[in-house]
Amino acid sequence: MDHMLLTFAVLSLVVILTPGPTVLLALSNGSRTGLTGVAYGIAGAALSDALLITVAGLGLGALLATSATLFTAVKGIGVAYLLWVGVQMLRSSGHIQPLTETAPRKHLTLFMKSFLVAATNPKGYLFFTAFLPQFLAP
Repeated sequence: MDHMLLTFAVLSLVVILTPGPTVLLALSNGSRTGLTGVAYGIAGAALSDALLITVAGLGLGALLATSATLFTAVKGIGVAYLLWVGVQMLRSSGHIQPLTETAPRKHLTLFMKSFLVAATNPKGYLFFTAFLPQFLAP
């Protein structure tokens, strides 16, 4: 195996296993809705990562990395969204509710929550703009 690929795989695993808001949301989704809910949440986070890769590839990630104002704005949006999600979770009954006849709407909600949490998480921007390019051939 190529030394560079092995290094990338090990470091990526460390970054991925570091708990962040997306991982915590996935755990919450799993405890409340089971594997189906987790799958929709993972799909939302994966779409967000694909979007972040595209943004980084277009050079917009470098703009975000160099603009403190823009980076602070993204962090602020992320914090506000996470606070909103937290308040909603505190206001919920805390009971595990099975998916019922409104499953498509709940699936879309789980997908969008995970997408928004991952899209507003600065860790993703840093990963795709600072870490990933070190392992790509120009």
